[in-house]
Amino acid sequence: MLNVLLKKNDKPIEYDKSNFRNGIFKAIYGENGESYTGAWKNNKKHGFGCRVQKKEKISYQGFWKKDKRDGKGLLYRTNNLHEFIYNGMWKKDKKHPFSFVFLSLTQDDGIQYYDGGGRYEGGWKKNKRSGRGRMDYKDGSTYLGFWLDDGRSGFGKMWYADDSTYEGYWQNDKRHGYGILITGENNNYEGYWKNDLKHGEGRYYFYDKGVEHSGLWIKDIFCCGVYELKNPNPPTPMKNEIPVCTQRNIQDALDKEKECYKLKM
Repeated sequence: MLNVLLKKNDKPIEYDKSNFRNGIFKAIYGENGESYTGAWKNNKKHGFGCRVQKKEKISYQGFWKKDKRDGKGLLYRTNNLHEFIYNGMWKKDKKHPFSFVFLSLTQDDGIQYYDGGGRYEGGWKKNKRSGRGRMDYKDGSTYLGFWLDDGRSGFGKMWYADDSTYEGYWQNDKRHGYGILITGENNNYEGYWKNDLKHGEGRYYFYDKGVEHSGLWIKDIFCCGVYELKNPNPPTPMKNEIPVCTQRNIQDALDKEKECYKLKM
């Protein structure tokens, strides 16, 4: 692959077709860090290629025609989640209005919209979610990871609507195997799961109490192990008022104490 460094606004003074890019090249525009890697024809993006807009953190992967997006293409954000913006057909650098729910660049990838809300983007096999994919649920939860036979299976991360997160292994659409759960209150469990329940060796840390349960869990119940106070800063003792002395004659009180002392002797 040939690397070519260009300035975005550079234009050749004389057009010599023998010097035009034809074939597979990579162009980097130094002004804003934008790059294009893919097919060229007569010095224009033409065929399949990938453009990365570094400043805007947006990428396009798909087909081009005479320097414009044309054909099947995927537009997405280049962040940790790789959020999909648009997946479908393009015509003269514009989104085709009737094609965004269909297959993307490969035959096994596609988008599915669900009645009442929800959206899946990723791999398919025999009309079932399989491989790597992202599911946005109607309640605001999001899953990014692997699927098998329409269920979450393998490694994946789940962002729940209540601000909890789970990162670990799944089986038959349930948490199964090793994983880490962090609740919205910053409590966290790190250990093993079975059929969506804490099961096996694990530890649960209660953030607000500074307490940790570490040991054996069976069907979401802590059975045996170690109970530890992890909070290095114990709660501040409450200040109680000194009780008011109601005895008016202090000498009488002392005499009574002396009499009690003599009786004990």
